[in-house]
Amino acid sequence: MNPRLKQVIQFIIFASVGAIILYLLYQSQSTKYVEECLSLGNAQEDCSLLDKIFEDFRSANWSWIILILGIYMMSNVFRAWRWQMLLEPLGHKANFWNALMALMIGYFANLGIPRLGEIMRAGIFAKYERIGVEKVMGTVVTDRIIDVLSLAVFLVVTSPFAYGPVSTYLRENLSLGQYLTGSWWIYLILIATGVIAALTMVLRSKAFRESIIFKKVYGLFTGFKDGALSVFSLERPGLFIAYTIGIWICYYLMTYLTFYSFEPTSHLGPQEGLITFIFGTLGILFPSPGGMGTYHLMLMEALKIYSISSIEGFSFANILYFSIQIFCNVLFGIFSLIFISIYNQGRHATISR
Repeated sequence: MNPRLKQVIQFIIFASVGAIILYLLYQSQSTKYVEECLSLGNAQEDCSLLDKIFEDFRSANWSWIILILGIYMMSNVFRAWRWQMLLEPLGHKANFWNALMALMIGYFANLGIPRLGEIMRAGIFAKYERIGVEKVMGTVVTDRIIDVLSLAVFLVVTSPFAYGPVSTYLRENLSLGQYLTGSWWIYLILIATGVIAALTMVLRSKAFRESIIFKKVYGLFTGFKDGALSVFSLERPGLFIAYTIGIWICYYLMTYLTFYSFEPTSHLGPQEGLITFIFGTLGILFPSPGGMGTYHLMLMEALKIYSISSIEGFSFANILYFSIQIFCNVLFGIFSLIFISIYNQGRHATISR
């Protein structure tokens, strides 16, 4: 299949799923809101959830939201510094502004086609830094793997604080028994074993190892491997860990401090912010544009633990989602797309002199 066509199909599928979830959430909350509104004696025309969401945005404390946007950009500065450290073992002193702008362009691209941002981030950075794209891609993948590992460590470290509320939520909302019964998993193991055996026979054949395709792929893999293994050659691992901790502290503060921008959540504290952050992070892992739909759903579920109605939870999710994922990423993504070429024209001209 044509790679571009495949990307378009993936975008349509994931964006459609995210949009459907968001639409269904809106419809269900709209029905609840209209019922509650009419029960208070209000007129039908005064009971629009969309009008309420706009009013919630208008009445939000924008001083807090501006602070949150600043914290978000600080997390990206930490990430750019950390990425520079991953590139150092490859013998390349990366330019900070190119790293930061490539990051923002990647986030912007992810709003259109999920996971395209990682490819664009590597390609644009490799172009302006004049380094092999396969090596850069290796560091990008390493960066994402570290994020996954960091999330796992974060969940373990924070589990004592989250255990009570989360365990109560799981008991009330999730039943794993049905997934652990039946023999479907036996068939899955058999199919996976057969596929692995077939691939092993092909890859070990002499004809395949001498083919042009194998040599091309092997060359790309070698460069990719160098980038991926750069994390094991860091000169200052302590600083690398500090940047990683800084990123996750910023992410947590973005969720927690948003409580104060919205009156119905302004009474919630740091522990509630932790639970909401964990739920939201799990929601954004779904590869829809920016976690659209699933992010909203998970934030609403987290806030329900603390008796915040799903209607108010939906408004809170929209304030956080559209401030960061849409406004900030679109604004700085477009700015970076325009400015990165201008910046590097002057930079390379100065270097050549």
